[in-house]
Amino acid sequence: GRVAPLRMMAEQALNGAGAGAAAGGPADIVPYGGPGAAPPQVVTFDAAGTLMKLRGSEGLHFRDALLMHVGDVRLPRPDAFQEAYERAYAEQCVRQPCFGCGAGVSSEEWWLPVMKNTYEIVLGNSIFGDKAWADEVDFDADESQDMMEKLYADLYYNVFGAAGGGAGAWELRPDVELVLAALKAEQACEGVTIGVVSNFDDRLPEILESLGIMQYIDFVVTSRQVGQEKPSRVVFDLAMQRAKTLKGEKAVAGPQYCLHVGETFSKDIEGAAAAGWQSILLHDDAAAVEDFDELEERLESGLKPGLHYEDAGDLWPVLQRFGVKVPDRVLHTTSVRLEHYHEDIDIEVMDL
Repeated sequence: GRVAPLRMMAEQALNGAGAGAAAGGPADIVPYGGPGAAPPQVVTFDAAGTLMKLRGSEGLHFRDALLMHVGDVRLPRPDAFQEAYERAYAEQCVRQPCFGCGAGVSSEEWWLPVMKNTYEIVLGNSIFGDKAWADEVDFDADESQDMMEKLYADLYYNVFGAAGGGAGAWELRPDVELVLAALKAEQACEGVTIGVVSNFDDRLPEILESLGIMQYIDFVVTSRQVGQEKPSRVVFDLAMQRAKTLKGEKAVAGPQYCLHVGETFSKDIEGAAAAGWQSILLHDDAAAVEDFDELEERLESGLKPGLHYEDAGDLWPVLQRFGVKVPDRVLHTTSVRLEHYHEDIDIEVMDL
């Protein structure tokens, strides 16, 4: 029932904001929310990669699910399934963006071609065709069709959906529930609205529920609901409006009091900046150096001047925005503020 109103709000925002703003164009620069800054009134998180992560690659889960349904047969390595999945997913995103929003298909119907094409790319147009491993599978055509339908349902609802519970592909990132619980319990965080803003389909609220964290979340905005994807400014504007609808217009003084946390620079950080939000870029330690190299390339290629954000290895810096003392962690996190002044890169490192 909420999908249509969100889409209507998105269309109104697109008509009023202009093409540049809707596409995540230039916006007023948001100062880094350092010591002495007013705490956020709205905190939103990306979902996949920020609050939750996959237990292994999509390709591994596609391969394992097939083995569960056909038995112990010889199959290509997970890497082959991963390459096929990424290709099938990208092609479907071009055909029907935002998981089919406005296309008259359900999320499940949107994913069916992705699952089917992933297997066909790896195994051939006929799932039980002329591949060597297929000789080991004793299925006729009708049995094969029935098995594949069960396999697709298993992948959609159990492996990558909420029905699988703890046995599914998703798991929480470290300390996620502790940080979310503290945002709700700490007196310094009183009144903050917590949301999830993600390029995801209709299953997201149920997945968050199955992981035990929906109790801390006030609202969820997905690209499937809105018909726009991050980094579109429309997504962030709608998230702020959802917070105002829940807590009242005066509960959110403006976008500068909104904070978004995500792990993708182009979608989460640039998208938040375009909407006038503060932001935190979450990364794993192993990817930090690679991410920084990517950032340097972006700066040299003309990243918007004056973009500020905080760089963190976990979610605890969110609580520090409210002045909450965080526990000592084994992982030492640093916060990095970056500013781009056309030619010079000025980097200030602050230990937390």
